[in-house]
Amino acid sequence: MIASITGLKYGCNIGGTFINILMYANDMVLLAPLWNTLQSMLNNLAHSLNMTVNTKKIVCMVVNLTSRHKIVCKSFPEFKLAGHNLHFVAHFKYLGHIIDNCSGQC
Repeated sequence: MIASITGLKYGCNIGGTFINILMYANDMVLLAPLWNTLQSMLNNLAHSLNMTVNTKKIVCMVVNLTSRHKIVCKSFPEFKLAGHNLHFVAHFKYLGHIIDNCSGQC
């Protein structure tokens, strides 16, 4: 499953390192610079998983860019996984840390 995501060559440049997945045990974060890229990653994930996914526990977050001239869209269609819409949030908890959309760049 991890190889199917990392092999897509999608992701974000964070501190000079190309990252598209953070994973520890059964907790996972997917990172993508574009809406359609993340949807493609979700489609790939749904295809590669051979298990049921609880979409009520899955959320999506768009990081607010610090460079306003790079913003191309202020709203996005809902992401889908296994035919279910995923919810957008302004923050989420990952491994005990709060991740928020206040600043950053993908």
